[in-house]
Amino acid sequence: ITPVIDDFTSKWHSDNDLYLLGTSLSILPFLDDPRDGIAKLAERLDRIRVPLDGMRRVVTALGHSRCDDALDILLSIAQKNGLAQHIGRAWINAIAALDNAKARDILMSFIDPEVPDVPGTQDLGRDVSVPQRIAEAAVRHPDMKARILALCSAGLDHRRREVLSAVIALFKDDKSLLASLNLLDDESNPELPYELQNVVKEAFVERQPVGEGSNTYTLQPRTAIELRDRLIEMTKSDPKRKQSALGLLAKIESWRLEYGRPIGETRNPVLGTDTAWPPESRSVDVDRG
Repeated sequence: ITPVIDDFTSKWHSDNDLYLLGTSLSILPFLDDPRDGIAKLAERLDRIRVPLDGMRRVVTALGHSRCDDALDILLSIAQKNGLAQHIGRAWINAIAALDNAKARDILMSFIDPEVPDVPGTQDLGRDVSVPQRIAEAAVRHPDMKARILALCSAGLDHRRREVLSAVIALFKDDKSLLASLNLLDDESNPELPYELQNVVKEAFVERQPVGEGSNTYTLQPRTAIELRDRLIEMTKSDPKRKQSALGLLAKIESWRLEYGRPIGETRNPVLGTDTAWPPESRSVDVDRG
């Protein structure tokens, strides 16, 4: 394959030739000795200019090679003249496909302040593929998921908080949703990240299909006692989240008035205490978007 690649790069060629160049380069990571193929690829990328569509194929091939040597080239590509901004989704998917410890650290750099940023890539956190790939990796690696849930209490900056909330929203399990309440913040706007707003509502109000195979549904109340109890506890012992927790509790009570209350759920969960119910507070806008 290398004589073919060298012929493509020896003089000016048509668009079709440039397409074949990208395809030929993407074969190199799959030689019998992938390390040798990746070394040949790195050498040629240093001296030729590959069109963006060809570079996307090369990046994808490096990820699916599952060879650790591919990571250094992927990092070099990301830092080359802002190239990551043009092939961002393919680059993120390639990092996720490698799925080794260093690749997972790169994914975690979008949400974990203790993991160094990769220069030129942090704007990629706006792409929807980033939380998707992080969540998929966390499902395969429990220690990674445990770290993600712990980050909910870490006091993150706005950028990381938004990406983390999108990751948590993809988990869709009770433990993750409970941990996500630590992302409530009276001083932030919004107090509850938008990515979690629908997830919280779904915990208290579920969609029940009307008829088999129908796209029509009704909204029915769902029991979420542990989640509500955690919010009530926050109003008593968590000054950083007290007002936003009160607002969310008020919103939950409005859902109960609108959609009904599950069987067995008491209207006043703090009966016999000095806490007023239902709570009066500014309401977290969980219906926005």
